[in-house]
Amino acid sequence: MSCQERAIDQVVWSQFEQPDAFHWPGYMWLWLDQMSRDGIFSQLETFARIGAKSVWILPEDKAWRAYRQPTELEPAFMTEPFKALFRETLAEAERLGLRVWLNDEPGFPSGGNVGRIVKAHPELIQKRLSRQLQALKGGETAVVPSDCLAAFTGQRRLFPGESLTADSDITLELFYAQAVCSDNTPNYTDLLHPETARQFVAQCHEAWKEVAGDHFGHLVPIMFFDEPKVSNPPWTDGLAEAFEAEKGYDILERLPQLLSSDESSSQVRIDFFDWWTRRLAECFFAPIQAWCGQNRLLLTGHFGGDDYTLGNSHHGYGHILRLLRKTDIPCVDAIWHQIWPGERQECDANTKAPNHHFPKYASSVAHQTDRPYAGTESFAVYGSGLTHDDMIWITHYQFVRGINLMAMSNALSSTRDYFAGRIRPTFVPLEANPLNAYLDLYHAYTARLSYLLSRGRPDVTVALYFPIRDVWAGGETAASAAAAHDRLAEALLERQIDFDLIDDDILADPACLVHDGCLQVGPMHYNTVCLAPTRHLSPEARVRLAQLTASGGRVIWTDATGHAADLRGIRPLVEVQPKQTKLRVCRRVLDDGHLYFLCNEDLAPLDCTVTFAEKWPLYVLDAATGQAWRPAGARQANGRWTLPLQLPFAGACLVLFGAEPVPTVAEPARPGDVIRHLAGGWHIRPQQMYRVGEHNFEIEAGDEPFQPTELGDWTVQLGAPFSGDAAYKLAFFCTPDEAENAVILDLGQVNFACRVALNGLELGRRAWGPFRFPVSGVLRAGENELTVVVSNSMANQFVRAHVLDKWPENVIGPYHKIAKRFEEETVARGSGLFGPVCLIRSGRP
Repeated sequence: MSCQERAIDQVVWSQFEQPDAFHWPGYMWLWLDQMSRDGIFSQLETFARIGAKSVWILPEDKAWRAYRQPTELEPAFMTEPFKALFRETLAEAERLGLRVWLNDEPGFPSGGNVGRIVKAHPELIQKRLSRQLQALKGGETAVVPSDCLAAFTGQRRLFPGESLTADSDITLELFYAQAVCSDNTPNYTDLLHPETARQFVAQCHEAWKEVAGDHFGHLVPIMFFDEPKVSNPPWTDGLAEAFEAEKGYDILERLPQLLSSDESSSQVRIDFFDWWTRRLAECFFAPIQAWCGQNRLLLTGHFGGDDYTLGNSHHGYGHILRLLRKTDIPCVDAIWHQIWPGERQECDANTKAPNHHFPKYASSVAHQTDRPYAGTESFAVYGSGLTHDDMIWITHYQFVRGINLMAMSNALSSTRDYFAGRIRPTFVPLEANPLNAYLDLYHAYTARLSYLLSRGRPDVTVALYFPIRDVWAGGETAASAAAAHDRLAEALLERQIDFDLIDDDILADPACLVHDGCLQVGPMHYNTVCLAPTRHLSPEARVRLAQLTASGGRVIWTDATGHAADLRGIRPLVEVQPKQTKLRVCRRVLDDGHLYFLCNEDLAPLDCTVTFAEKWPLYVLDAATGQAWRPAGARQANGRWTLPLQLPFAGACLVLFGAEPVPTVAEPARPGDVIRHLAGGWHIRPQQMYRVGEHNFEIEAGDEPFQPTELGDWTVQLGAPFSGDAAYKLAFFCTPDEAENAVILDLGQVNFACRVALNGLELGRRAWGPFRFPVSGVLRAGENELTVVVSNSMANQFVRAHVLDKWPENVIGPYHKIAKRFEEETVARGSGLFGPVCLIRSGRP
């Protein structure tokens, strides 16, 4: 299947079992040291072996962050030796069945070619609007500098070169277009200047085309951008004239109002944001998207700070939906606990909102523009204590909100010296973390999930208005509108009501149609639009919503808490008993049925009965194995199905209703009563120790004998810095009745992954819970020997060993201390086999 084709509207079973390479997680692969053919080929083989079937290559040029995050990339970016090596990389990737994504430039943020554009064209340096205050005492005279845009004292505007003698003590406000040159982004470009996109394409995209153009569209399907931005509030050459031509007034007269938060001046800020975000979309992103389309590439990427509603005014993208519409695969960024198991935090003017609904930004745009994929870059600075349970929870959180393509960070070309702590988790090389030995399980699971959730079309009939104009207004208006919007989003999800986001751009677009009680946006039809309290809904949007109401659709206004009686009138995707506010659901429409994805976002297990308004046969699909079965507990009556659902922490269920028969296997045994607890008599020994060495990661085989142990945190015996694999062994006796009736071995709590053998036979590996293994036919009457090899994370080494403390922050980089803080949380959870370990008989449906 070509990755550029529209996803087909049915499930092809062979493709579910073994999806196309495009669906498998791709890795940000940082080239940051001396690169060699042998080293590259070795890592490519690792990617292929563990099922990381796309590599997103980011060469980190020496010119990028040279004074705070140095790299040693050789050969240098786009030199002839680099081009030759890259061509060999492409050939080997193709041989191994991998895809290669390109990063648009050798660093980030995208758009400046790590300062080279500004060095060649100094006039393209980024500018921002800045304000300086100058105090004048009575009788003092000041002359407005010639490079000043405008100056103000009270309501009076002064022009460059104009003088003022103060009658009394006053403060003069002076506004400048200030060039921006920070340590993070030295010599970064003005993305609002039309010439910037032309230079960027010429220097970077055309250079990639020379190296890899013959492979565009198949081996090389994607061009990735990373966090391009303006310096907010931005300025650019000719802004005042262009603004006046579009908005009808001189923005220079209103500069003090731009930096105010007073509601009376909100329209000026709304107009200014509207102007520059539209300019950014049309002058920078549109030509790049056009170039990619002409060259058979899909444009994707994400923006910094996209994880909370007020980020639209706080960060340098301004209007997330408007910009994502200029991409082919809309994408979000979840790199440092923006998504994390636990409660959503309230959003106010000063606080971000972890577990915000921001994946909906990308999926809504994908749905409305008929794009089959919405992506995420995930995990980059979550730290080496990130477990597979955590990864699954974070993945489900995004995929149930419409994401279906995973890009993972990080793979490093080198982990010598300070590179070992540069950015974590480090998934490749594998020796950087004991948990990396289980990545193939995560990759296969996520690939099948990606495949299924890109089949057919999203079944979403509710739209949630995105209050972008209120966010632009600033001050208390923005804070209250964002908070109410976020609460409404949560209220819908808690009721198992899926939604897409719409904004004033959509409602004012002539292509947005109203007919038969529905708002049609591209292929999507919404019969209900929900709005939280908003002050600045555009006139065009009000007209369109009135048309929807007149046509028989519903427009629901909620209060500031996000609740309204009318929400109860919206039909949820499923009915749930008892009520489960942490169960999330999405549904996709296929040619011959429906596919449901249900996720538990609670920290505790979930137990309920789910009712589906479906008539076709019901199948449960298992993305971990690529298998399906008919659940014995499901019941059909009166055109509806009921399904008992038990989901553990981070658990999910895929349910397919289809007219066509599906290949099935016997339903796995469900746990019933405990036959026996295996509590005492355990022994432990360190099997493999992972270390942060003086110059690189090290692995050492353990040679200590088994010693008696209790189940629980192993640090008492193995030491607080221990990261690695430890083997538990237990000899136990079973009666004939126990051996005959026990069907499941349940290990209880495992921190954090394990592989199990019983009587010399491998039972399998588990990287996330529940840690249950089938034992029928393996357990025997009499003596049995159980071996459980548990792997913890590398967090213990990074937190306890202190090897990297010798490197200053401007060498090791800024992410080390962030990751270490997260790693301390993992260490506090403990390591090892906690149990309770039980033999369990089969339960009833």
